[in-house]
Amino acid sequence: MVKRRSLFMALTQRVLLIASLALIASLVLVVLLEYLSYNQASQAFFHDSLTLQIGAIVGIFLLAAVFAWLSTRRTTARARDQTRRALETSEERFRTLVEVNRFAIMELDTQGRFRYANPAASEILGYPREQLTHMQVTDLLPPDEVERFRADLVRVVTEQPEPTTYTNHNRTGDGRWIEVQVSWNYLRDIKGAVVGFVSISSDVTAYRLSQRLLDGRNAVLERLASGAPLADMLRAIVNYSQDILREAWIAIHLLDCKQGRLHSAVSRRLPPSYLEALEGVRIGPNVGSCGHAAYTGARTITTDIRIDRKWDGFRALVLPLGLVACWSEPIRGRDGQVLGTFAIYQEQAGGPERHHLQLIQSAAELAGIVIEHQQNADARRKAEREIQHLAFHDSLTNLPNRALFRETLRHALSNFQRQGRRFALHMLDLDHFKDVNDSLGHPVGDRLLCAVSERIRTLLRASDMLARLGGDEFALLQEGVRTREDAAQLATKIIDALQWEFTIDQHRLRINTSIGLLIAERDDTDVDEMIGRADAALYQAKAAGRGTFAFFETDLAQRFEQERDLLDALTEAVPQGRIGFAYQPQIRLADQQLIGVEALMRWEHPTCGQLVPRDFFAIARKRGLLRDLSNTAIEDACRQARAWSAAGLSFGRIAVNLCAQQLNHPHFVTETRRVLDATGADPRHISFELTESLLGQAPNQVLNALKELANLGFEFAIDDFGTGFSSLRHLSDLPISKLKLDCNLIQHLPEQHNATKIVKAGIALGKALNFTLLAEGVETQAQADFLREHGCDQAQGFLFSHPEPAERIEHDWLRS
Repeated sequence: MVKRRSLFMALTQRVLLIASLALIASLVLVVLLEYLSYNQASQAFFHDSLTLQIGAIVGIFLLAAVFAWLSTRRTTARARDQTRRALETSEERFRTLVEVNRFAIMELDTQGRFRYANPAASEILGYPREQLTHMQVTDLLPPDEVERFRADLVRVVTEQPEPTTYTNHNRTGDGRWIEVQVSWNYLRDIKGAVVGFVSISSDVTAYRLSQRLLDGRNAVLERLASGAPLADMLRAIVNYSQDILREAWIAIHLLDCKQGRLHSAVSRRLPPSYLEALEGVRIGPNVGSCGHAAYTGARTITTDIRIDRKWDGFRALVLPLGLVACWSEPIRGRDGQVLGTFAIYQEQAGGPERHHLQLIQSAAELAGIVIEHQQNADARRKAEREIQHLAFHDSLTNLPNRALFRETLRHALSNFQRQGRRFALHMLDLDHFKDVNDSLGHPVGDRLLCAVSERIRTLLRASDMLARLGGDEFALLQEGVRTREDAAQLATKIIDALQWEFTIDQHRLRINTSIGLLIAERDDTDVDEMIGRADAALYQAKAAGRGTFAFFETDLAQRFEQERDLLDALTEAVPQGRIGFAYQPQIRLADQQLIGVEALMRWEHPTCGQLVPRDFFAIARKRGLLRDLSNTAIEDACRQARAWSAAGLSFGRIAVNLCAQQLNHPHFVTETRRVLDATGADPRHISFELTESLLGQAPNQVLNALKELANLGFEFAIDDFGTGFSSLRHLSDLPISKLKLDCNLIQHLPEQHNATKIVKAGIALGKALNFTLLAEGVETQAQADFLREHGCDQAQGFLFSHPEPAERIEHDWLRS
């Protein structure tokens, strides 16, 4: 019809055009003939001709108007055809986009009935397009969401709120539940009334599953971090799993590895009767899905409980619940040990899909983390308590150690400053305790320390604190002290109580103690300073004859101030390099040849001049600086040995004294190796000297460290031999190569009979054990002759040389 109308219009336009052209041509011909027949005598004819010409012009304008109108109609028709063709093209393009779109695009009316569905909707929802257009939205929704959707639909049609995007569950044609994200808008008629809706949906099942798994995992880990009970964390795993698999029945069972039995932990849907029936069941190859999974350690999929032999003994328990499938995943610890099972029961036969397996693996892994964490929690808390206890308590007596005592003392001082609660500080030291260790051995000494601490504690109140600071040193904080007599009374009780006899391993022992006392004052602000003043009082008590107590007095305060000034200066001297060394030659008695030197520390004090170790070592030991000083000695000796070696000078070995703080440090060997690397020294040029008492108290790790250093080439010597060493075991077990006879014995040679007997016995013992013997403090030729005649190998002392700077030793001994 449209084509015939267009043809008629085109034919009409052509006929009018031809007629207009013919009329115009006729008028032009008439005007031309009139002009040729013109004569001068006929004026009337001119007027008639003019009228005719005007008419012709009017006609021409009329014909032009007709022609213009026809042309306009033609243009309009052409534009209309182009618009129509563009619209048809656009509609075709839009239809193509909708049809090929991967999102589900559907139209529905105000009753929720589908009127159109693109191919993607059919693919996502699993229904043919023809079937979809005869369905309603409620056919896809879970039953518990139908009424809410209908109410929402009425509200939307009535109130016409702003369109939104939402997510809901849809059942697919094959019975699966998927999550779809829906965006929608209104369909309106020409009057603007709502006649339906258009929706664009996408399947977000995989994304939402990943998000829920992540959210659920994070929620469980937050509970784990906050120390929640195991049951709460497992319940959280089951809850988020149940929310994802809405129709599943989920349970977690724990495995008692020792007995091989399963115990029900948590389930949201399984009835208590079923869980009770499974409680304590022994795992095995045919003990349901969970028993089999726990036994084999492998995932167990039962697609149909009704025919699976693994369920022969348990089928009657589960089938009445309407469950016919069970998928069980073993829960493993980090070492692969099975800790339990994560089970999913289904009301329909079949195996798990990909997203089911993703959930099972994630949940089982998370359950393994929390179960293992909880199983280890008690042991870990116990270990933490033990570590905490060891950090602040003495391992032998179980008393608070120095760190805890200092903290408690600081707290007591703070209370005294705020509330005026005065206290007394007691520093205790057992008199002659070393004799017990040397004569009866350290095990007896250790048991004696424990007995002493128990006896003292029986005299204390609950508010008092007794601590062991180390060795035979104790400290006591006495609360609620009003006068000096209160502190003196307790100190007297302790001294009297410790004088009672102790029986240790059938040994009847008596021991005394000396006590230094300090009463807290308002101007006290530093706990270390208070401990130092109480220590000063303790030394005063020892000087008074031991077995007594002494208060910190004014003269002690002056000495303490002097000692503190000396300590401050010493603390600055070490890093500032004001600690130097002198070297005393060691001579071979047979030929008077140099065989080595001993490094002796010297401190150039800014006001007191040069100080020797006896002037400041006691302070350094009390204030914990002795190790730093001894390390400085090792570094200096290694640098000097390297310098003399590089100069081609023969000097034997440089002897350095070691202290207990060095030997007991866990990194002593490592630090010594670091010094060797830094200085380039040869360990065969260094000799380490240890005292008898130090070696006798050394634990096994110290003895092992000495052996390791000896293997590097270091020589070890026993210093002050003969002044208290009571056991020869270490002499044969350790890499000792030299014994140094104590100078206190040498100074009485050869006149004093007892001294000669002791020295001769010491030399004989050393020779019998194949040691080199070196005598210290040789000052006379008679002493040197006596030592040489009785087999002593080496000597050092003022007879040969005073300690001299390295430059003097090099000039007088190494280059002479």
